[in-house]
Amino acid sequence: MDQHAQALAGFKAYLKALGKTKAELLTMAADLANGLDDVTITSISGDGTASSGQLSLLPRELKISAIMEVYQEGNAPRQLASIIDRSLYASPL
Repeated sequence: MDQHAQALAGFKAYLKALGKTKAELLTMAADLANGLDDVTITSISGDGTASSGQLSLLPRELKISAIMEVYQEGNAPRQLASIIDRSLYASPL
C-alpha cells in the first residue's frame, strides 16, 4: 500500500470515528475546497526573516474525496433484523 493510500484509509477511519453529521462533513469539504487547511503556520520570526509551517500529508483533493466517501456511506449504525423471512428464496441444496 503506497503512502497516499495508507494516509487516505487512516483519514477515512478518523472521520468515521469522529461521528460527524452529514452537514458537518459537507462543511469540512467546503472548507477544504475553498482553500482552508492547506498550510498551518506554526511560528513566525520576529525579525521577519523566517517562518515555518506544516504541509499535510494528504493533498486537499484526496481529503475532499475521503470526506465525500464517508458522507455517501453515512454514519448510521448497523441494524439487526428481529425476523428474517426466507420464504421467497429457494434453498441452494
